[in-house]
Order: sequence, then structure tokens, then C-alpha cells
Amino acid sequence: LKAASKFADLIVVLDDGSTDNTVEIVKRFSKVKLKIQHKTFNEKRDREFIYNWAKREGATWIATCDGDEVFDDRMTKEYANWLMHPKNPMVKAYVFRVVTFWRGRKNIRVDSTFNNLAFNRMYKVEPNQHFRCEHPQGLHMTHAPEFPLENLAWCPVRILHYGYEKFSDVQRKFEWYQKTDQDKRPELIGGADYSHLIDESSLMLREFQTHNKLGLVTMVRDEENLLWQFLDRTYSLFDELVFVVDS
Repeated sequence: LKAASKFADLIVVLDDGSTDNTVEIVKRFSKVKLKIQHKTFNEKRDREFIYNWAKREGATWIATCDGDEVFDDRMTKEYANWLMHPKNPMVKAYVFRVVTFWRGRKNIRVDSTFNNLAFNRMYKVEPNQHFRCEHPQGLHMTHAPEFPLENLAWCPVRILHYGYEKFSDVQRKFEWYQKTDQDKRPELIGGADYSHLIDESSLMLREFQTHNKLGLVTMVRDEENLLWQFLDRTYSLFDELVFVVDS
């Protein structure tokens, strides 16, 4: 909530029956609007609810993250405003990379399904948007409505995932998913069941770098059309672009 308060005009939080101090913490933040519910679990129902709630509050763009995720410190009010006014008018949503801390905050996990986590987590609100969900219980659905590929661009801001910082939390999440998911689908969970969450047999870690800058250096000649297509989706990913034009 501290990180989100830096760039969001309003934060909507749906609490589905927390038994810890979540509600008390939420109430400390002036930008937060809170709703509490006690219903059976259904992620699809709840994501659609908070989406429509944000729309009713007047949101023109929506950024979304889970309770164990934080946008990194590059996500400021000024930067979010820049994202909402893209140079390419076709850009209507941004893909963020999610990095997962493992057993502390020094290393991130990069093996198995943890290596290539990237999702649409900020998008423009438009009429007739629909969420996609392939699971009857609403598990593992997208955080955002579906967008055509030409409307997506990459964002260099990372989403920091702290849900596996403590192995006791990993074990708890594993047990919850194993029990709750009555229709385990490999294409949604990355395996026949959720054992990959706690399996460290092929563990690969990489030291987390707090500040990475990404630059692009390329040489081009008479590639106007291809270059335009490339920059359409990727210009927002780089801190700096250097072009050498061979005339």
C-alpha cells in the first residue's frame, strides 16, 4: 500500500475474510477504499467485482497486483502518468515482469515456472472488456481483461513478489492450492499438481539487482517498416535507445 500510494489516485481493496491485522493496516492509508466480504472462494467473481468497482469510482486506467506483490520504486506518479499517455496511441496496456524472492530478499528464483513470469498489470479502461478464465473455480485467471497483441507494450518496472520469501508461507500456499483446486490443469499450474512450488531439486537462484537499466543499441538500414513495428511495443521497455543509421 505504501508503494501503490505513490502513484495511484485511488486504491480499492477487497478483503475476503482476513483473520490478521489486514483491515487495520488498510485503514491507515487515506487513498484506500475497503470492502469486506465472507463468501466462498471464487477468484473470477472477485476480480470482476473490483474491476467494476474501480470503474464506478471513475478509473480511466487500472493497475493491479496481489496482496503479496509490490510495484518497484520506479513506479512513481510521474512515471505512471507517462505510461498513460503513450507515444503510440495503439498502446492500451502494459506487461510487467514478476520476480519472486526465495527464502529472503537477497535472491530471486529463476527455474521452472518462476523464470518467465510476465503479465498485463496496467491497462486502459474501455467499454465491453472481458476477463478470461479457464478454471471452474476461477483460479489462475488473468489480472486484466483481454487485449489484442498490438495493444500491449512492455514496461521495465518490475513487480516484486514476496509470497515465497518465507518457506513456511510457500508450504502454506502449496497446501492451500492442493486442497482448494478441484480441477488441477497442467497448462494453468505448470505441472500435474502444485509440488513445483516446494520442490527445490532443480532450484536456480539469481541475486536480485535493485536497479537495472536496460539500453538498446542497434544498427539499421532501410528497415523502416520493421523498425516501426518493433518500437511500437518495446520503446517503453528501455531507459535509452541508441540508433546507428548506416546511410
